[in-house]
Amino acid sequence: MNRISNKDVEFQVEILNKLTNNPTEYWTDKKANIGNIHTRGEYGYTCIMQTVNEGGGVTDLARGLTKREAYQWLRAAITGISLQGGKK
Repeated sequence: MNRISNKDVEFQVEILNKLTNNPTEYWTDKKANIGNIHTRGEYGYTCIMQTVNEGGGVTDLARGLTKREAYQWLRAAITGISLQGGKK
């Protein structure tokens, strides 16, 4: 089994943001980009979050995941969108 790096997870986040037509950058001109999906490390775990307001407020999509679990969660979301007829 290959090691999952932060770069692997971030690449999947970028793909997911593009598939869902969300901004790929969290902040632009001192304002958070609403809809952006990103990860945050907390207490040794990874959380997948989505920005909900210009002040940087977020909602949890998934929390308390290992990097591998976060990678698999993101791949599952991408696959689900693709199966529903989204871009590949």
